[in-house]
Amino acid sequence: MGYRPLEMAKVYAQTFWSLRYSLLTIVAMLALGYLTRYSGVDITLGRRSRTPAYCIRSSVRCWAGWAWR
Repeated sequence: MGYRPLEMAKVYAQTFWSLRYSLLTIVAMLALGYLTRYSGVDITLGRRSRTPAYCIRSSVRCWAGWAWR
């Protein structure tokens, strides 16, 4: 590749700096998933999603959201 170790560290730091908000968002979503999983919230919300009407409505909303992009 032809990079010196110091140059590689500099490029890595610049890349990390430019992705800092994206990485923060990913970490926050993982933390939220962990919190809801071990607090029992996902089980509570999962019971609501067992009805066929709820599944169809959520699928249509998801499709409509992607169609408008």
